[in-house]
Amino acid sequence: MRKPLRHYIKEWRKFRELTQSVVAERIERDVSVVSRVERGEIKLTQEILERIAFALGCDDPTDLLFPPPNHPEAEVIDLLRRLRGPRRRQAVRMLKALMEEDVA
Repeated sequence: MRKPLRHYIKEWRKFRELTQSVVAERIERDVSVVSRVERGEIKLTQEILERIAFALGCDDPTDLLFPPPNHPEAEVIDLLRRLRGPRRRQAVRMLKALMEEDVA
């Protein structure tokens, strides 16, 4: 069984200061659909992902797979995206080492 796709739809909706009702209206679906998508109870299809991304003013549907700019994880993800080659691998090793220290 495949794991559900991790998304940040709820976080993007709150970042844009929109209600579930507004998003539902924009995607022409019932508010319960938006609620269930946010909770991961509905399989996220390409169509729904695209509709919600458009409703939330995202440049690309894949934006919803990453935290919005105000999210605590966003800065780390942005920095890792910008690193290339050996520096990216070094950064990942450093993060893993920090995680091991937290566990110890």
